[in-house]
Amino acid sequence: MKRRHFIGTLGALFAGASAVGTGAFTSTTASRGVAVQVAQENNAYLGLAPATGSANSSFASNSQTGKELSVDINDAADTAQGSNPGVEDSQGVNQNAATEIDRVFEVRNQGTQAQYVDIDPLELTIDSNPLTVEFYVKDSTGGSKKFIHRKAGGTGNLPDRADQALKIPAGEKRQIGVFVDSVGYSGVDNSNAKNDSDSTGIFSDDSAGSGVTAVTLPSSSPFNP
Repeated sequence: MKRRHFIGTLGALFAGASAVGTGAFTSTTASRGVAVQVAQENNAYLGLAPATGSANSSFASNSQTGKELSVDINDAADTAQGSNPGVEDSQGVNQNAATEIDRVFEVRNQGTQAQYVDIDPLELTIDSNPLTVEFYVKDSTGGSKKFIHRKAGGTGNLPDRADQALKIPAGEKRQIGVFVDSVGYSGVDNSNAKNDSDSTGIFSDDSAGSGVTAVTLPSSSPFNP
């Protein structure tokens, strides 16, 4: 029986304070306002939190109202520039580039059975410039990216990728990277740099589903702490 659960909405990049919605880990789709018990984000059945032990966890935070996870690539704390007194923090990803940020946040399976998790990609447009955001893991140090979302279909700015969902056994966690494709985005300087925000869905299921490849990570993967 297919039981794909909507877990929440991840406030995504170029956002100042977008948030992740919290959903209950039951057979009922739940979001804020539904009469089921919910927990703070990191204590929920499917916990969401900044990646432990990763320098890139500074791009994620549970500090918003309700301790909901947010990801901000605008002015992350503790970037190299900002660590120098009197020097302004770094402000974002490069234009006309593909940027990978490993191990930004983690998904914890605090339930009783394995879950297959996927996160919808984002398509943003800033000043008519396309920008896409996807979420990934790697199976080894320096390994290739494995995007964890259902088939994008090749619509808009997104490439046509295979359906893949990340398997997380009960009691374990996996760390998620953020991939930003700003190829085609150009003409930005400090006087006209823009940001944008959006939310994306995080889903879990107790099976991978028909036609969906289950992504499993070996213990040697840095994304499997």
